[in-house]
Amino acid sequence: MNPSAPHPHHRRLTRAEVRRRRRSRAIRRVAGLTVMLCVAAGGVSFLLTRHAVVPSASAASAISMPTQSLSLIHI
Repeated sequence: MNPSAPHPHHRRLTRAEVRRRRRSRAIRRVAGLTVMLCVAAGGVSFLLTRHAVVPSASAASAISMPTQSLSLIHI
């Protein structure tokens, strides 16, 4: 292969092709950003709710209150 040979000439794109390519690129960029935001929001949500596996003191007292009131009714 001759190193001094010119690169093959590429055909210029028409206006419609340029517009279509720009539009598809923009759509792909917006879709990618949307996916990244959803993943980030899901990760933050997971990290915030992960600690709620062990019920807090107020939740435990709220759960035990109806059982105490039911036991008083049976007396």
